Amino acid sequence: MTDYESILKVADRYDGLFDCVRVVDMDDRKLIREKYKEPAEIQFPALDMHHEQTIFRRAMASNAALHYVKHEGGRVFMCIVIPLILQETKVVIELLSDITGRLYVDSAPYVDDRLKSIVMMRRLAVTDELTCLYNRRYINERLPMDLLTCARHKRPLSVIFADLDSFKTVNDRFGHVAGDYVLCEFAQELSRNIRQDKDWASRYGGDEFLLCLNGVGNAEAIEVAERIRKAVMVRTFSFSGHEIRLTCSFGVHTVREFEKLPSLEEILDAIDVKLYQAKSLGRNMTI
Repeated sequence: MTDYESILKVADRYDGLFDCVRVVDMDDRKLIREKYKEPAEIQFPALDMHHEQTIFRRAMASNAALHYVKHEGGRVFMCIVIPLILQETKVVIELLSDITGRLYVDSAPYVDDRLKSIVMMRRLAVTDELTCLYNRRYINERLPMDLLTCARHKRPLSVIFADLDSFKTVNDRFGHVAGDYVLCEFAQELSRNIRQDKDWASRYGGDEFLLCLNGVGNAEAIEVAERIRKAVMVRTFSFSGHEIRLTCSFGVHTVREFEKLPSLEEILDAIDVKLYQAKSLGRNMTI
């Protein structure tokens, strides 16, 4: 029995349980099999190795199943990636279910209660506990997807790094509870200044945040950052009788050329450089 025959027998276990079952060879980067639950009238997201290999490699490296949500063509798909090694052959099994109409991924209500726990677990996994924005895991999964979508439609994608200036002094002078309060208030300021249906905000770590603006050019993205910067600069954060004033800095990077898509790391490096420039030039600015 060949390696593929053994692997396909494993994949057979999922037939009928999911709308689409794919088996992908990681070494050769090719689709071994794609099987649908029934004749597919729905257009399922095509396998895109350039984009999905990052997720596949993460699953293989952690030796654990990963799940995430895809939005494509006005439909919502729940995806599960399972790594598998048989006789030194590395593959992933990708399981897709069309969950459009059965629930709203980002907001209630849920129609199918069987999916509620899955989606709630998913939401918790990608949400920052303190600020209730998305977290680093969400950035790693969502940003490459949005980049690919913008590339297909030839629309720009702008990413903003936001950082509170000298935030450590807030914790040192007023305590970490006050610092947490400021972070939550800043997170709300970020959310108020983006389009809820197209853009998203996340906490990158500590007092650094990331905004993703889909279909937004560089000039408009800078305007968004400047609007937030000015709002924070004139604001007084009141906590337990203390009045806290602070500023913030922003790095803005826009992807406009899609002949060769940048990696997630390249995008993060580019905006990190911009943020560092803003900090080194005196803080409280956007570059």
